Amino acid sequence: NRLGNQFGDLDVADMIFNTTAEEEKKENDDSSSSSDESSILPEPTPEELLAWQQAQFQKGAERMIAKNEDLTPLEKRRLERKNNKEDDDEEIPPKIVEESYFFPKTDETETHPMLTQLSEASSAGGGTWKRLYSSLEDGLSFFCLLESIRGYAGPTVLLMEVVPSQKHSLSTTTKTATIGFYTTSTWMESTKQYGSDDACFLFSYCNDDTKAIRVLKPKKNDNDKKNITNYMYCHPSTLNVSGRLTNRTNGSVHGIGIGGTSHKPRMRITETLEECHFLSYDSVFESGQLLPFEDSLHYFDIQHMEVWGVGGTSWIRDALKAREVERQRTTSNKTKARNIQNKEQFIDDLRLMDNTFFQHQK
Repeated sequence: NRLGNQFGDLDVADMIFNTTAEEEKKENDDSSSSSDESSILPEPTPEELLAWQQAQFQKGAERMIAKNEDLTPLEKRRLERKNNKEDDDEEIPPKIVEESYFFPKTDETETHPMLTQLSEASSAGGGTWKRLYSSLEDGLSFFCLLESIRGYAGPTVLLMEVVPSQKHSLSTTTKTATIGFYTTSTWMESTKQYGSDDACFLFSYCNDDTKAIRVLKPKKNDNDKKNITNYMYCHPSTLNVSGRLTNRTNGSVHGIGIGGTSHKPRMRITETLEECHFLSYDSVFESGQLLPFEDSLHYFDIQHMEVWGVGGTSWIRDALKAREVERQRTTSNKTKARNIQNKEQFIDDLRLMDNTFFQHQK
């Protein structure tokens, strides 16, 4: 407090982003008004001065984060962690400690090749991964999946083992494929596409001798040379909008969509997890087909699915807290929606009642 009275707060962000003349004038007025008070205060000790400088740096970093909207979620997170001097395991090799269909435990001294390659391809794939959803443990259900990822504010890896769709296949092949999606954006219900970070990609894994993944990244925008955003879509039939449950899509498809448009996504995951589809090209991601399912016109059914939280221990911890907050908000909105519907139904019932119901009181 004493140093604050003497020197005030130094806005590091304003110093970097060129403080305006009006702001400088205001700062000069504030400092002159407190000059009499600060002149009678004793000089700070070296320890006090160091603590004050660190506090000013922290405030300036926070203001920079708030002002710089161009920072991606990953860049913001890393800056926050650096400023807070948090220890994290993002930079160490990836590790799976929970049961997984896709990463079976064999020799603990060896890392699964898909895990290693996904960690290298992603922007935050190191450290211990946290399982958010498993079809073997939680049930193969779209809404179980949605409940596990909705509101999770951190990087995630979605993994799916798929087979040719039975309703579209022209043969009786039993071949399978592994495909997935990586993103640092928060999973949320929306009637429109979203996604504010270009650190995402679609991928497939060849479970043969090559043990290699193939990655499709977002295209570059010809105008500003930046990656295209708004690439995710999550619109369940039970979408909660403004406290009311609605199944309207306005022409968009239900389920999860990646790339393309909300009407025709590059990869679509349906609510039944059957008759899903993967297109060969769209305006968002690089062109190419990840599924060897020509006989089914690249329609597929999902057999197994997992979602993993990545990005390091502290980011996973904070992302889980954000998911819990979203769950509480969703529960509250659903309760309000049911109450409104019950009241509306009660009023309608009263209106339909025969007027003679109360005649005995006359």
